[in-house]
Amino acid sequence: TWLERNSGLSEARLLQIEIPPDATNASVAYVLAENGYLFSTSNSGASWSLSSTVLEQIDRQNLVLSTGFSADQTMYAAARNWSWDTLGGGPGIFKSTDAGVTWTRQVTGMSDPHVWKVIASPDAALKSTLLALTNSGIEKTTDASVTWSSIPSPDSSLINIAFSPAFAI
Repeated sequence: TWLERNSGLSEARLLQIEIPPDATNASVAYVLAENGYLFSTSNSGASWSLSSTVLEQIDRQNLVLSTGFSADQTMYAAARNWSWDTLGGGPGIFKSTDAGVTWTRQVTGMSDPHVWKVIASPDAALKSTLLALTNSGIEKTTDASVTWSSIPSPDSSLINIAFSPAFAI
């Protein structure tokens, strides 16, 4: 049975919902709206609060929470084409370490910053490992997006990327 849980959501078009991967219950969740507004709940969706409007400043593609989100409050957003000058003026990965309140562009070492999707390792021991699907292939970081490097890809026309639950480096 599905229940409508949208009290406080001022936007009807939602792109994505994220529940912290390390949560002991699902009372905390984040929703990215189509306009870039980020909403959060701490009561299983009974009510939602606007957390940030900063992501309206980028060509947002997706949002991912770190494997250790409950402790580190880190999330990442992907931008394929652009961002406002206040956020770096270009595409790439954007990182927040305060649950989405502030964001910084993280593209050092990326051969192609036009990012379609960013994903985080599901392994808590590898929580600093992320992959980014770009126009040219796959980029990887093992230091929580401080530096990136290209990894061999089968071709540059990939349309999706995922980690195996048993991912190991």
